[in-house]
Amino acid sequence: MKTKILIPLLFLLVLGLCACESSPSTSSIVDMAQLQTALLEADDTLPEMNSVHGGMEDAEHSFSYISTMDYDKIANYLTSFSVTGKAEEITVIAVKDPADLDEAAKALQDHLDYRKKLFRQYAPAEAKRLDLGQVFTKSPYAVLIITEKGDAVRDAFEAFVD
Repeated sequence: MKTKILIPLLFLLVLGLCACESSPSTSSIVDMAQLQTALLEADDTLPEMNSVHGGMEDAEHSFSYISTMDYDKIANYLTSFSVTGKAEEITVIAVKDPADLDEAAKALQDHLDYRKKLFRQYAPAEAKRLDLGQVFTKSPYAVLIITEKGDAVRDAFEAFVD
């Protein structure tokens, strides 16, 4: 009789311990569509922008254009970029595990470096704008901002996530 009670109790105990495993919560990730709106509104000099975020259809495929990171490491992301061939871009990656934050920042820096090379070759007049690019982190986010008013966009980001 004790065995019949003890085995289910042990199972529940193990299940409870597994549920308590420490992993970062994605519930603390802000609403990316709202963040995207706030960031775009922070710079009134932006050209017409196309926007994508992780809540959209085909999000994983779209993410592959900005990063080679394993998408399983991503809690959510947003990216907005000029539809007119200008250099402006705003990208935010939220990682599931803070241990992956440096990898996300490196991916964004690599993306920026690739864009610099591409624009220097195909749109030299726009290439100078890429020198305004900044990559920074604020856990659990890695951020890339390439805009004339990058500091205002960064301030808007920090105000939104705080």
